[in-house]
Order: sequence, then C-alpha cells, then structure tokens
Amino acid sequence: MVFTVLAAIMCLALASAIKLWANKWFISYPVIMTLAGFLSSEVLVALGVDTGLRYYHVDWLISAFLVPTIIFNTTLSFNEQSLYKDKIYFIYLITGTYGLTILIATILLYFSMNHPSGFPWFAALLTGCILAATNTRVISDLLKNSGISMRLLSLLKGESLINSVLSLSIVSFLLSRLTPQTEAHYHLWLTQLFITFIVPVITGIGLGVFAKRLLSKNKDAIASILFLVSCVYGLYFINSILFSASGSIAVFVFGLFSKPFVEKNLVIKQYWLANSFLATLLMFFILGMTVTVTMFSERWLAMIIGIAAILMSRFLSLTAGFSLISKKTTQQVITLKEQLLLSASGTCGALAIALAFMLPETLDYWWTIQSIVFGVVLFSIFVQAPLAAYWQKTRLNGSSSCEKSP
Repeated sequence: MVFTVLAAIMCLALASAIKLWANKWFISYPVIMTLAGFLSSEVLVALGVDTGLRYYHVDWLISAFLVPTIIFNTTLSFNEQSLYKDKIYFIYLITGTYGLTILIATILLYFSMNHPSGFPWFAALLTGCILAATNTRVISDLLKNSGISMRLLSLLKGESLINSVLSLSIVSFLLSRLTPQTEAHYHLWLTQLFITFIVPVITGIGLGVFAKRLLSKNKDAIASILFLVSCVYGLYFINSILFSASGSIAVFVFGLFSKPFVEKNLVIKQYWLANSFLATLLMFFILGMTVTVTMFSERWLAMIIGIAAILMSRFLSLTAGFSLISKKTTQQVITLKEQLLLSASGTCGALAIALAFMLPETLDYWWTIQSIVFGVVLFSIFVQAPLAAYWQKTRLNGSSSCEKSP
C-alpha cells in the first residue's frame, strides 16, 4: 500500500506539472493519470509488490471522498444564467437526450451482446444508465484551447452536471431495489422511488437554507471551509446510508444554496477547485491501477459494443431533437456542425468510473459491465476527446458568432 500511495503522489505531481502542455497538444490530463496508474500497477506487480489496493478500498474511497467532492464542485461552477437563452435546448439535453440515450443504448447493448442469461435486460439498463453520465472534465480544457464558444461549453457543463446526478441516483436505486435479492419487495418500488429522489431534495434545501444564513454572517474562511466540508460529506452519507436515498441529489441541492457565498470568497472557491481536481486525478489513477490486460483479452468485444452503442444512441437522440427544435424555435439555431460537436463531446469520465466501482460483486455480470464502462472511458479520453477538440479547431473556429470561452 505504501508503494501505491507513493506512486499516486508522484503521478499527481506529474499530471499537475504538464497539464497546460498536454491540453495544447490535444492530450487530456486524465490520459496521463490513467497511463501512470496502469504502468505503476504493472511495474509493482512485476516486482512482486502487493499494491494493497482491494475492491472494497476503492469503493469506500470513491463513496467517501471522490463522488461528493466532484458533485459539489461541479454544482458550484453551474451557471444557470448562461443557459437561459438556450433553455429549450438545455431542457431537451437533460430530458430527451438523456432518456433516449439510455433507452437506445439499452436496446443496442442487449441485442448486440446476444446473451440473455449472462447479460439480461437489467444488465443492459444498468450499463446504459452509467454510460449516459457525461463528464466535461475529460474534454473541457481541450475544447477551451480549441476555441469553443461559451454557449456550447455552458450547455455541455450543465448537461454533465444534471446527467451525472441523475445517473448516480438511478443506478443506486436500481442496485438497491431491482436486484434479484429484492424481488419480493416490488410493491415498495414507488415508495422507495419517492424516498430516493424527494427526501434528498428536502434535506438539501433544509441544510442549504441554514448554511446560507450562517455563512452570510461568517467572515472566517477556514471555519467556512470546515463547515462546508462537514455539510457536504455529512449530507451525502446521511442520505445514502440512513435514508437509503440519493446523496448526490442532496449535495447538488445544497451546492445551489452555497454557490453565491462560495463565489464571493476566492480562498474557498480555490479550495474546492483544487479538491475536485485532486479527486478527478485520483479517479483516473485508480482506473489505470485496476485495468488489466486480461480485461481486454476477455471482454474486448463487449467494450467495442459498448462504445458503438453509446456513440450511436447519443448521436441519434441529440441530433433528432435539436434538428426539430431548430426548425420550431425563435432562439439562435445550433447548427449541424455544432450538434455533431455536442454529440462527440458527450464523453464518459470520473463519475462513470465511480458508478462502475459501485457495482456489487454479487451480480454475475458485474465484471462485464465494468469492462464495458472502462472501455468506453478509455475510448473517451484517448480517442473521442482529442477528435472532438480537433473538430472544433478545424471545422468550427471562426464559423460561430458566439463569444469564445476564456
């Protein structure tokens, strides 16, 4: 375990040092962390060193630290005002595109896998929900350096936040209520569905209102940081463990109330940015540490099916809806080239990895789903993100009158 920690620290320093250089060469820093994690694991194993990294360690680390941190910081950066002019497009992104992506991906995965006993409908649905969780952290820096407009970047960031929260909540609900071990409790689905989605909203609003009043009178940055940390992690665990509800929704709602205060305090804002950056780097380092050559040799076809399914489902669901909206709306039209960029920029990242690690080993097909998700994430960071950034730079630069992202 000591060697693993030392390797992680060295890789974090490396990724931070070359982050700016990597972005300009269409290389996202998650690529560096994933490669570093994989090489570190292979070297340590070759030397006969036990990394000390176990599945339950990873699950605990992700649930206890990484997911709440990423959700809260992403909420702080959520700019709803910039989305007002494109509210119809945005609403379709988080409803129509998200829902249709899951539906189409589920159908494509089930029939393409063609193994009803080994990969049933439930497995396909779980996989579709996980892959629908887009993550702009993988691609946002590349797109900024490629000159993407603030309009498109805001749509991607807003979609990423809402989709991630929804996927975390839906997957948690499915795992807790629809697994074979809980078949006898089907009549409680609606009650549990209410608890999963409504209770965290109530707790998030309650603590958010209290925090907003308390922080407005507090000038001590350190005390404010400690209070926010306690609220974020406490709220996540109380909802997840005590209420069996969605901790991610609670953190999201709490973040909306905390955002005005954090934006006015540079120290607190920078703290959460650094925390989220660290959490994302660790997530991709863990991905690299856990990916094995055996996974590729045994599940390569499932990975290819997953990649094809999510690309096709997102393209169909996004372009169909956006094309119809563009014909009916009086808002500024999103062109076909921009639609293709938005479709290609729906990359999977840290939260898809987190959801893959949350799968219980009691599911017969957990490793197949995890392999598919890992394959899609690796495709996202190594192929999809650079190609989307290249498309933006070569095909869209200068073709849009929208304000460029800083």
